[in-house]
Amino acid sequence: MRIIFWLFSVVVIFIFVLNIFILYNLFLNRSLIFLLFCSLIVMIRLFYGPTAADRIAAITIISIMIIGLCGILALFTGKNWYMDIALVWALQSFIAALTFAKFLERKKFYD
Repeated sequence: MRIIFWLFSVVVIFIFVLNIFILYNLFLNRSLIFLLFCSLIVMIRLFYGPTAADRIAAITIISIMIIGLCGILALFTGKNWYMDIALVWALQSFIAALTFAKFLERKKFYD
C-alpha cells in the first residue's frame, strides 16, 4: 500500500514540475512550486517517520495536497471535473483515514 502511495506521489510531483514549465500564470506557478516543496517535505516524513501513525499522517497530508491541486487546476482551467475529482478524493481519503485509525487500534472491521 505504501509503495502505491509513494509511486502516485512521485507521479504527482513529476506533474507539478511539468506544469511549472508549461503554465505561464504567476500565481499558479508559485502555488505549484509551494505544493512541490510541501510534498517533498511530506515524503521525507513518510519515509523516515518513526511510527506508523507518522506515516499515516503523511499519507493523509499528501491526499490533502492532491485535493488542493485539483482545486487550483479547476480555478485556472475552468473545468468543473477537477472539482469532482477533488470531492471523490476527499471522500476516499476520509474513509482511508478511518480505516488506518482502526488498524492502529488493532480492532476488527465490524467493531
